Amino acid sequence: MKKLLAGMMLILLLAACGSTQKLTIFSEDADRLVLQSGTDGTSVTLTDETTIANITEEITSLTYEAKKSEAYTGWSYRLQWFAGDQMIDEITLLNEKVVDDGMQCYEVTDGSLDLEYLADILTQAQKEALPEVKVDYATDEVLSRYESYEEYTMEGEENNVRTLFTAEKTVTNVRLYSIALEEVTEEGNLTFRAEQELYALNQLTGEKPFVAEVPFYGTIPNIGIVYTTEKGAEKQFALTMSGKDGSIFLMKSSILTE
Repeated sequence: MKKLLAGMMLILLLAACGSTQKLTIFSEDADRLVLQSGTDGTSVTLTDETTIANITEEITSLTYEAKKSEAYTGWSYRLQWFAGDQMIDEITLLNEKVVDDGMQCYEVTDGSLDLEYLADILTQAQKEALPEVKVDYATDEVLSRYESYEEYTMEGEENNVRTLFTAEKTVTNVRLYSIALEEVTEEGNLTFRAEQELYALNQLTGEKPFVAEVPFYGTIPNIGIVYTTEKGAEKQFALTMSGKDGSIFLMKSSILTE
């Protein structure tokens, strides 16, 4: 119980001299770090142990002095450390000189926080999260650009939409599933359960796309696609239709296939 309470807050350790302080973040058990931008609200979930350790070190290696919280407005980045489903620590970087632990603000006295480093990590993580596979409506005009394509139709459905999957880079072990919502995580990420494998492809290339006639039910995705990248990473996405303009796109998700 004491460990849990300690993990929910930042403990300040006094340095040997003066009134300067060090921040200690309880990240030893963290299996992921959520990094969110205060500029546009975008966020990524980082799971690489080295990256998590480097970010934590970037914050804890500096020395701080307590300041009044009301003296600052706005923020640059928010960081949340998680162990399983439990958030074990949280800190907000207001700017390159000031952090906020939720109860007190602290100003760096011996340097500055490298916000460009965090910006680079966020940008790179967003790029890696982008799907190699794109989806669009499979109109006759679009299909006329290809000599051939793989095709699947989900039988017995009245709301089928003809969708086109194309690959910017060749992907393998492609599987199309009917899915159902399983869980919404604390960070707002969606987890689905694969109910049935609808179709499988050995590979999907830029020259030969995949056309699937599948239904859309309401706002919660019911079709998912899983594939393996050239680097051997498995990626999972839910087929989603925008309620604003009707466009279709792939949303990064977790799909439980076993």
